[in-house]
Amino acid sequence: MSRNPVDQQTRSLLARILGPHYITDWWMEAGERLALTGVLQLARPQVALEVGSLHGGSLQVMAVCARKVYALEQDAEHCARLRQRFPNVEVIAGPSEQTLPGVLERIGEAGEALGFVLIDGAHDTGSVLTDLTNLLCVRPVCPLFVLMHDSFMPSVRRAIRRAPWADNPHVHALELDFVTGLCHTRRTSPAVAGAMAGGLALAVLDPAPRSSPLVISERNRLVYNWTRLISTAGVRFPLQAWRRLRAKIARARQATIEPPAPAVSPR
Repeated sequence: MSRNPVDQQTRSLLARILGPHYITDWWMEAGERLALTGVLQLARPQVALEVGSLHGGSLQVMAVCARKVYALEQDAEHCARLRQRFPNVEVIAGPSEQTLPGVLERIGEAGEALGFVLIDGAHDTGSVLTDLTNLLCVRPVCPLFVLMHDSFMPSVRRAIRRAPWADNPHVHALELDFVTGLCHTRRTSPAVAGAMAGGLALAVLDPAPRSSPLVISERNRLVYNWTRLISTAGVRFPLQAWRRLRAKIARARQATIEPPAPAVSPR
């Protein structure tokens, strides 16, 4: 268990919402967990959908906040455990590129109000792009919040950028950095040091079509680009470059603070 006090307090807060059997094996950072919970409590969807459930960390929040949940999971063993734990969740086994279109069609035919979707399945660009393209065929009957996990991972971010958001007139907003991700370090995660992961992107759809062109926001794009430089070039060189840059900035600031030397009159 993490000794980080923020992680411990996050677990304590979520346990109040989710009860004593809170699943701690949840592959999200503390900020991501709280953001997901906040959006779900705000939306209180009648129907929610998750692509990629794994151990059920995110699913446990969805099962509390939504009346009905569809969970798409490729691993059959995980599916069996999830079915036993969550009675209001319909767990569907198989690759999402095969199962998602059918589930969305069923939701539409039944007139169910899909109000929340979490995309967190396969993380290669092609799979994420397929999931998003299938999802964007939906015409929402209520406000629909779509969270995409690991938006800081280059392969996932690439897919989010390429998805046909503008082709769906019901997409009103897209923020790639709703929660900013991280870059693993040798100290915290030596096995994946330098890898970029985490983060949440958020899209908001509405039954009413938008009246202006869609603006796609990346509020922390500079952070992403700099982190990508560190990740691709290796940790040592960018850190040295960063120290040089910090020293240069410090010298420039000092130069603006120190008053100029008084002029000496010639004798």
